[in-house]
Amino acid sequence: MPLEIRTAAFKAPKPAQKPIYENVRLPNGDAALFAFSAVREDPNSANLKEDDMRRQYAARIASGEAQSYAAAARADATVSLNPQAID
Repeated sequence: MPLEIRTAAFKAPKPAQKPIYENVRLPNGDAALFAFSAVREDPNSANLKEDDMRRQYAARIASGEAQSYAAAARADATVSLNPQAID
């Protein structure tokens, strides 16, 4: 399936009671027509979404903690140069 058709299918609105027909122009100049009649959703998608949200939340917390740690390390750091090492 060409990428243009797949992209158009995912951008199309959910069909309510009748199919949605879309016309897609392909890069070689041809045209494609598809009928989008139904959407099947994964019954476990609610659990997957919740798990994904938890992962995102945990990642944000971890990122914030890492940034705070790095900022504290920079604030406490002292740098001294050895002039003989530069020569």
